[in-house]
Amino acid sequence: MTTLTLPTKLVAILLLCSLSACTNTHKKPALIAPEMTNNPSFTVLPVENSTEIFVLNDKITQQLDLAFPTHKRDLNNTKKLLNFLLENGDASLSYQAGATLAANQAYSDLNANCLSLSILAYSMAEYLGLDGQFQTVHIPEYWAVSNGYNLLTGHINLVVTQRRNSLAVLLRLHSQYANAELAYNFAIALNPDNNTALGNLALLYQLTERGELADEILTKLDLKRQTNPYYHVALGNDAYLIKNYQDAIKHFNKAKLIDRQIHDSYFGLARTYYQLGDFKQAYTQLRFANKHADFEHDKQRYHNKLQALRAMTVKVNNH
Repeated sequence: MTTLTLPTKLVAILLLCSLSACTNTHKKPALIAPEMTNNPSFTVLPVENSTEIFVLNDKITQQLDLAFPTHKRDLNNTKKLLNFLLENGDASLSYQAGATLAANQAYSDLNANCLSLSILAYSMAEYLGLDGQFQTVHIPEYWAVSNGYNLLTGHINLVVTQRRNSLAVLLRLHSQYANAELAYNFAIALNPDNNTALGNLALLYQLTERGELADEILTKLDLKRQTNPYYHVALGNDAYLIKNYQDAIKHFNKAKLIDRQIHDSYFGLARTYYQLGDFKQAYTQLRFANKHADFEHDKQRYHNKLQALRAMTVKVNNH
């Protein structure tokens, strides 16, 4: 399973009209929308339909056919798909926060935010015979200022799976456990790193009272996750939220030991040390986060925090 992930922005303006009744049956008058909402100078722009948003032109499909032969269109090539998107020679795709575009336009303009990139990746995955599923990434409320406007920033990403791994689930739901087990094992034979199929097989073993086999799989999955730096970043964030700062530091350091190029672990350490009042360590870790950030918007965010922390440190030292 491969996840592509980048930030996107959404602004909505809602005009609400409401009626409420008092206990003495008197009703308040309905609210009337201001005249400016009927301004004839407003222009209604056309919105693309779903076909126009996700369709791939012949140029893109021809390039996909060349890069992905029909016998190599499986989950083992999802990393290659990511490289196809981001490192396509001189025509590499770059991140641009405001570039919310349809698939064809994102590819031709070489600009995309997380929504556009997810749309493009979804269309390409579907063309290659894989299944794509959009996911909302749950993050703390994060506001940004753009062109004088406050915007609420959210995140979306895409999970890519292989279409063959659904049959086993269907069989299990219909209590055909023996056939479901065969299907799960076949999926795992095709891709030994299919953690989803492994996890579902463990669940099937639990349902059929084979706890030892289930525990064996779950132990292997836990060992795999122990080598995943993002797993430890997630554990660190969980510990941070409940103010268990020492455990948070332990998990962020573990993530850093596994992969020193991930900026999330340094940022986790920075904000944890900040909560502990260790501004020097917070500043040091924030510098590393800024150094290893992949995209300009993250670098700018860390740069702003560094300036604020530097100013705070100077103020504390002067007292």
